[in-house]
Amino acid sequence: MNTSILVGRLGQDVRFTAFENGNRVANFSLATNRKWTDKATNEKREATEWHNIVAWGGLADVCKKYLAKGSQVAVQGELRYREYETQGKDCKTGQLVNYGDGTQMTVKVKVAEIIADDVKFLDKKPTTDGYAPTGQAVAQAAANPTAVQATFVQPTTTAPVAPPATEEVPNVVAVPPLPAAGV
Repeated sequence: MNTSILVGRLGQDVRFTAFENGNRVANFSLATNRKWTDKATNEKREATEWHNIVAWGGLADVCKKYLAKGSQVAVQGELRYREYETQGKDCKTGQLVNYGDGTQMTVKVKVAEIIADDVKFLDKKPTTDGYAPTGQAVAQAAANPTAVQATFVQPTTTAPVAPPATEEVPNVVAVPPLPAAGV
């Protein structure tokens, strides 16, 4: 089984692409943190890992609409690796890569990505009334509702926040689980 679950914050706004054939894709980077205490020095340490997330179809539409840099999300999906070639620039440093005679060098790039099956929004997007719609409303509005797995989770605060009178915002919006592999 190839399943990854990550909880973190977006490092940049969602990059969205709509193709001529109707497919849509959303890409974003997700930062996850790990904290520990160094046993030798008793010093608190922290490390951040960056992950490439890819969402397709209706889920891409929802991510585009409701996510932005700093949004906290939980992503469940499949880990995939791909490789491509680029000419002229090193993808990590952005520096031009040339042979001694000035011709550009081809650079192979290997990328690890999480292909999202489910995205849970762990904070709310500011709106005029202070709340984003529930996951159920988003799923109904998506162009391809069968492909959408999105949930809004109201953040926990020390002081209770009253939802607007016109919309009930539950603590968790239930979304049916994905079918098990091989079923």
